[in-house]
Amino acid sequence: MGEKLTQRLAALSPEQQKAFLSKLMERRTQQSPEEVTGPVILNANQQGHMWYTGKHLPLMHVMPSFWEMQTDIHPQHLEDAVKLLISYHDELRACFVEGATQWEWGQNILPSSELNGAPWTIRIDISHLDAEGQWEYIQQYYHQAMGLLDLFHGKLIHVAFFYRGEQETGRLLFITSRLIADMLSLETLIDDLSTFYRAYSEGNTPRLAPKTTSMQEYGSRMSAFAHSQEGLQHIHALNELRKTWPAPGTLTILPPDNPDGDFSWVKFGQITQEVSAETTERLVAMQAKHHIQMNELLFTAYIVALQRRTKETVFPLRIPSFGRNTPFSDMDLSHTVGNFAFYLNEVFQIPEESSPAVALQSVLTYWRKLPERDIASLVLSFYKGSEDIDASLDIIQPYDAKVEINYRGQYNEEVETAGLGLQGMKSAPEVLPYPPGFSEYKSANTMKVVVMILFGKLHITWQYGIELYQETTIEAFGQEMITVLEELSMLSHLS
Repeated sequence: MGEKLTQRLAALSPEQQKAFLSKLMERRTQQSPEEVTGPVILNANQQGHMWYTGKHLPLMHVMPSFWEMQTDIHPQHLEDAVKLLISYHDELRACFVEGATQWEWGQNILPSSELNGAPWTIRIDISHLDAEGQWEYIQQYYHQAMGLLDLFHGKLIHVAFFYRGEQETGRLLFITSRLIADMLSLETLIDDLSTFYRAYSEGNTPRLAPKTTSMQEYGSRMSAFAHSQEGLQHIHALNELRKTWPAPGTLTILPPDNPDGDFSWVKFGQITQEVSAETTERLVAMQAKHHIQMNELLFTAYIVALQRRTKETVFPLRIPSFGRNTPFSDMDLSHTVGNFAFYLNEVFQIPEESSPAVALQSVLTYWRKLPERDIASLVLSFYKGSEDIDASLDIIQPYDAKVEINYRGQYNEEVETAGLGLQGMKSAPEVLPYPPGFSEYKSANTMKVVVMILFGKLHITWQYGIELYQETTIEAFGQEMITVLEELSMLSHLS
């Protein structure tokens, strides 16, 4: 089973996992339904994201994906594959409707016959340029292509292939909007584009699996559920839980070198640290032996390292949610493209001077209850109408340390290229930079920790505001967290 599929299943309850796998098998044997069109009900997270991005950062909604390819492409086959992708995935035909307030923005899905974005793809020959000139051209094109997407007229995808010469690998630039696709959705789009292109290249008509639950049905059913008696029970239970949280006191974060600095990212730094292959191997073995998620080990290491620095016992953290854990057993979002992801603001409490083993038990006890709160938070985001419930949203603010830890999975050359239909396709070695001026954008986080296993070693990347921290402070704290991970990996048993 692939790592990405494993991650999706880990976010679901056992009953939902069974339904997910059943639906997955059905989709491989059935035909696809027609296009879904019409209005889509959005939750507060989606509306707020659209309003903020559309009003203040009109280009920051662009989500690029950059690939290296061993062979040239057939321009018409690529165009046909993208057209089919747009017809198949309804959110690629979304038009945004501006509302009077940030909570009143909406979406309307158009039929593909009413879109005016063609051609959706382009093949550009840059083989006459040297390597430096080619990279400069690709960057300039990317910056210009960001402006090609149109939130209000259904232009939400653009694909460009750069031919670099017979002896050189090509580059494929895939651009869509993060307002209609999260990272799991982007993986789905790339995978389907590859499959469609392969079929056309072989002279076949792509065989489409039936669509999973549409965003239109998802929004309609979630909105109705949020205002039902059962939905209100989820919301009230979540709010009652939040009232039991201990007083936050001071904001529990890594003590900044400059307490007067800007606590949002105006300028950010980044460093990456490696965990040894031996420790990584032991941590992976712990997952299988004790049925522990890597996120649980990472959160434990972070909390213990932070407690050793601050002597605190209450630790607010932002936990990324896939947003696909719904209260409906018959709802299948496994292949649905949409912006489902959001954050859970949670509070972890551990005893004073906890050992890694004691802290891990506290985290495990808390973590096992997250799926229920995940659903409750999602239901709450669809709720409108009661002032007392609306006001309760503010209860999380004193606890929002804006620190995010995100485990991305395990990757190596074989996993990265498996199953991709475009021949020899893999992530490009270059990193697309932000356009000029975009390096000084504000983030919702004080600190972001991105973790993945690359070629057998755990890589921990710290992104932090340089107005708050010196690089040496982050390096020292990161090494402390690695030390705790090493201690965790040596645990022989869990009580």
